[in-house]
Amino acid sequence: RRGYIAKSGIMLGLGETPQEVLTVMRDARRAGVRLFTIGQYLQPTPQHLPVAGYIPPAQFDYYRQAGVNMGFDHVASSPLVRSSYMAEEQWAAAVGSGEKRVENGEWRMENGELPAHPCKSISHFPFSTLHSPFSINFVDWGLIDYREAWERQRALAAQLIAQKDAGAGSSSHSTLSPPGNTFAFCEHPHVYTLGRNGKANNLLVDAGFLSAINAAYYHVDRGGDITYHGPGQIVGYPLLDLEALHLSLKQYIFIIEEMVIRTLQHYSLAAGRLDGATGVWLDAGKPEARKICAIGVHASRYVTTHGFALNVNTDLSYYRYIHPCGFTDKGVTSLAAEKGQTIEVNEVKQWLQHYFIELTGTIAKS
Repeated sequence: RRGYIAKSGIMLGLGETPQEVLTVMRDARRAGVRLFTIGQYLQPTPQHLPVAGYIPPAQFDYYRQAGVNMGFDHVASSPLVRSSYMAEEQWAAAVGSGEKRVENGEWRMENGELPAHPCKSISHFPFSTLHSPFSINFVDWGLIDYREAWERQRALAAQLIAQKDAGAGSSSHSTLSPPGNTFAFCEHPHVYTLGRNGKANNLLVDAGFLSAINAAYYHVDRGGDITYHGPGQIVGYPLLDLEALHLSLKQYIFIIEEMVIRTLQHYSLAAGRLDGATGVWLDAGKPEARKICAIGVHASRYVTTHGFALNVNTDLSYYRYIHPCGFTDKGVTSLAAEKGQTIEVNEVKQWLQHYFIELTGTIAKS
């Protein structure tokens, strides 16, 4: 209605997916909503629906930034936000310092200036980017030597950075993705890798022993300490422009962890996070805590390399020769060890891809 500013909001925590949240936000923006609130649902009485999950602050930050990029004048997004949260301040932020009036079908300030996102009709809203989701090329490199995979990563990352420099990448106001965003699955022959700040003494054997067990060793530029890669382990290398995805490095790591956690739920394993450590764990916080997925990433100009390693049918005996991720008091496990049977690796990859797309609102490039 002319002369009014439309406001709407949603509460999260009832089992909705990130894609569903983004869809509702886009629908609200297309309908002319300019102020939007996002908060955590809390069960008010026993007769109401129970809380299905508590949304982390990083996810609220992600939705806030997504809303800003969709064109909302103001988005309040955090666990404690309610529908009328700072409504007066939001209105003031939307209309500026002067009173607003309608003139010839256009919103105008008393000083004659048009406020943000002026329009004469819904068709004039700037939604041209909302129909171009961020697409990712999912590939499988199969069993590949670690050095060759590392060189491929660096080449693809250099391509993404060059595209950004040339203006082919997205700006902070676009959801268009530059070509070359890749999510690579692979497996490696036996190899140990040490992160840039890792301690060399967490490798417990010498070069001669490594040769005897047919294992290589590399010191690389990712975060984290020492880890093992080998056949039967799914290694994932998302080579992405986080700036185009509107993600911080912390949010990105959270999403990788959540992707693995949801995949393991499909196999009836309750996995989670361990305070003070990245990765995915079983029985986190308990004496029997054991790591099933290691994560170590590197980012340059918001472009990521390295990634995660999920133990599926991994030969866990190779972990005896290191302090995995620098831990001396934590165990490691695999999906096969937990289930007592060999697991179909390609099926696990499909679930990982499914949940990554669901969590980020991206699409697989055809």
